[in-house]
Amino acid sequence: MDPERYMTTAEEIQLREYVRKQLKNSQDAGKPSARPALDYMIIELLLVTGLRADELVRLKIRETPAHHGHDQIKVSEGKGGVSRTVAVRPEISTMIRDYVKHYRKGAKPASALLASERGYRRMRIYTRERKKGKTVKSWHKIEHSNRLTYQSLLGKFKRICKKAGLRRHRTPHMMRHTFGHKLYGVDHDIYNVQRQLGHKNIQTTMIYIWTDSGAEKTQADRVDERTGLGYSRGTVGILSEKKRTKR
Repeated sequence: MDPERYMTTAEEIQLREYVRKQLKNSQDAGKPSARPALDYMIIELLLVTGLRADELVRLKIRETPAHHGHDQIKVSEGKGGVSRTVAVRPEISTMIRDYVKHYRKGAKPASALLASERGYRRMRIYTRERKKGKTVKSWHKIEHSNRLTYQSLLGKFKRICKKAGLRRHRTPHMMRHTFGHKLYGVDHDIYNVQRQLGHKNIQTTMIYIWTDSGAEKTQADRVDERTGLGYSRGTVGILSEKKRTKR
């Protein structure tokens, strides 16, 4: 996969350190603000879940550990109408519960996890519907909501990257690529990556396949051992023996 399509470890550290510092400064001031908490949630969730930006803004409290108590996030009606469950670490579950407890106090389970700082307002909602086996996109739905919009998330992400000192242009979708790239590196299970990212076609997931030279050598050794041929066990040098002539 082209390195330009995902974030480097140094860039991840820059982003995380910036949002954590902003959140800590807000808490130390004695007047916790929703803005740094929201920035912190956006960066962390994009990095550790692989959610698409529009999936993150549509995520409801009832689909998170804050409601059902499990270390997973349920994504309903993702791209292509694919629903899935994304596993998260216990630390991430705790982070989500703390956010809901302190910054979404009183919110109903059906409410959005990430709330806009602007409060409730009439807004046109981007929706996906299945019609005759095809996904149809529309903006026709209007609701009175306080959830963060897709465009607001993009604006926030751009601001955070700039404040954190990232020089290259970065987008939320690159966080998804970063997650997929790292997930494949854990056990090289491309089907697990497909399930976690919610790809309908395995061919879409193939861009995350990669191996390093060390892994290739280890895999080659294992194949050699399992075949029972034992090339490395006594046969090394056999090709260098001189051919015996019959007498």
